[in-house]
Amino acid sequence: MKSDKKSDTVIVKSTCRMDHGGCGALVHVKEGKVVKIEGNPEHPISKGWMCIKGLSSAYHLYHPDRLGFPMKRAGERGEGKWERIGWDEALDTIADKMNKVREKYGPEAIAVGVGTDRNNMSQLYRLANIIGTPNYFSEGHVCYVPKVRTLEITAGGHFDAGWFPRMYYPYDVMPECLLSWGSQASFTSDDSPHPCAVGFRGAAQKVKKLIVVDPRFTWEASKAHLWLKVRPGADAALALGMLNVIINEELYDKGFVEKWTNGFEQLKERVQEYPPEKAAEITWVSAEKIIEAARMYATSKTAILHPGVAIEQLVSTTQTIRALLCMIGITGNFDIPGGNVVCDRTVKGTTSYLELHDRLSPEMAKKRLTSDQFKLITSGFWPMIPAIALNSILTGKPYPLRVLFYSGYNPMVCAANTKKVYEALKKVEFMAISELYMTPTAELADIVLPAAMWLEKDEIHLNQCDWGYGIRQKTVGQIDERRSDWWIYSELGKRMGESDPSDVEGYIAESLKPAGITFDDMREKGFVSLPHSFKYKKYEKVGFSTPSKKFELYSNVMESLGYDPLPHHLEPPESPISSPELAKEFPLVLTTGGRVKGFFHSEFRQIKNLRKLNPDPFIEIHPDTAGDLGIGDGDWVWIESPRGRVQQRAKFTTGLDPRVVHAQHNWWFPEDKEAEPSLHGVWKSNINVLTDWVEADEAMSCNPLRSLLCKVYKVE
Repeated sequence: MKSDKKSDTVIVKSTCRMDHGGCGALVHVKEGKVVKIEGNPEHPISKGWMCIKGLSSAYHLYHPDRLGFPMKRAGERGEGKWERIGWDEALDTIADKMNKVREKYGPEAIAVGVGTDRNNMSQLYRLANIIGTPNYFSEGHVCYVPKVRTLEITAGGHFDAGWFPRMYYPYDVMPECLLSWGSQASFTSDDSPHPCAVGFRGAAQKVKKLIVVDPRFTWEASKAHLWLKVRPGADAALALGMLNVIINEELYDKGFVEKWTNGFEQLKERVQEYPPEKAAEITWVSAEKIIEAARMYATSKTAILHPGVAIEQLVSTTQTIRALLCMIGITGNFDIPGGNVVCDRTVKGTTSYLELHDRLSPEMAKKRLTSDQFKLITSGFWPMIPAIALNSILTGKPYPLRVLFYSGYNPMVCAANTKKVYEALKKVEFMAISELYMTPTAELADIVLPAAMWLEKDEIHLNQCDWGYGIRQKTVGQIDERRSDWWIYSELGKRMGESDPSDVEGYIAESLKPAGITFDDMREKGFVSLPHSFKYKKYEKVGFSTPSKKFELYSNVMESLGYDPLPHHLEPPESPISSPELAKEFPLVLTTGGRVKGFFHSEFRQIKNLRKLNPDPFIEIHPDTAGDLGIGDGDWVWIESPRGRVQQRAKFTTGLDPRVVHAQHNWWFPEDKEAEPSLHGVWKSNINVLTDWVEADEAMSCNPLRSLLCKVYKVE
């Protein structure tokens, strides 16, 4: 912290958390008020860069619609009637309901859930284990967890040896080739261990060869030497077509394959099913481009394959990621300088022991709401699948959840099949939520708690794969009665009988103890860089912690769980190929989820300067397709699937196949009426009204948010 004597401004060094990133921030405070935010040029990762969301954080901090006080429902659920209460009453009410349900039905009848991680996952796990419930969930099954879990079964992970299963894209050593697959990492900070977008943007503009796989003409595609306009949902077939070329033309790293992999001959046999011509039919990418991409990637001395969240939202997610990992492995780009590096554990500390997982008995763990259908994600300690949790409320099978506690989670907008989500939230006995604003989900709660955002709290930003620790500092005085999520969980834990409560200060101190530093040590600089030098080819020292002790092209874990041990293409349940009769009524392939400048999924549509960038939701459509349908650029159109219809504005683009449309996701309208039937316009343009939670990836339960069928017609 330093002062500018000329302007009486204090500059506080902190770490932004407006999205996944951890960009260093300089927060200018004058007379107790934040007056400016800019990037910190001394920060080892962001180096002064901040996106428009981070720069707009003060508007978020002081927005008049921010929740300021605890409230309880004063009318029927969804009626929009609320009564202000105090924190003690709010927390006592939640704890009392939880305790009664725990005593009568068992702790498993309670579930806790979180949306995008805001550095509160460990604390929420702790609360779940204090309650004694095995049921905690997030949207991890369609974001982050599939990549980690699939890497774990393919290459293993050695926590004790200093690395664990997370891919890392440092770009400290520039690759010769960068293959961006379903990623907009230049646009918003992603969920990688090196999350700041500035690293990817620099690499994309400097690298000798840039290949981009995306159905849309994105910023990345505009910089690409080769753009593969893949049909949504056909990514695995594209990867297998490229593997066919790499293997048949012997472009793979023979030394790595012979010494460090298993199942190469089986993989070689499998990819014969996907010659470039066959892959071209499936993917709508020409055989010539598939061959060119395979050669460009495999013949480069070094290459990074940077996958995005798009491939985690397919029915073929697991097999797609497996195919991409096989490409990384057989080309020798695994854990080398300028390749896909596996996390080096510079930060030796962990918060896992604070999560109290040992409190949960094996007997209670077996009661976790799960499904034998999704064994890869339910066989380990991973967040539960939200659809399973909500479906238990609707069906009572195998038992109904009776209490939900949400933290920064808006499933009425963000989860698949909004109608089913709505039915479950209306039916559940009791729901409480901590939130920043009154969202469509919060409108259906019984208790709403006002949460603090990153400028209002002290906490640690722990980057386990990179340079060390960052901190967020409370830069302003108390605003209304907002509290940090950590504080809320701690106070609830005390009321649920926790005999050894950990307050916020204690949790921070424990988190930093392994590094031998304190929070006060970090206040002046805003971060602590730990000594770090990359250790490459870590497997040469510790091997691979897989059943074969090799990099598994043929997955023994997948086989043991009853799944295909080799990657393959799985056609989306709704597509011109798998459901031709349905395609007669719904002829267009709909993909969703592309990043929207200024927004982070469902967040920040209240903030005027961000909303101005994208005032209305829009669907991208090829002008030829629109012309055939009598649609003009900017017209409001209906987008309809077998599950419902919503409205968005048409936006013409030639950067899509004429058979494909792309609709913006997670739209709601904070300015619309809060009470039912509106619920802030959640039914108007929210594309998840059209998606479904039934058909999902067989191993991971990933919903096909990126590939379904629809029809589009003008609003009359």
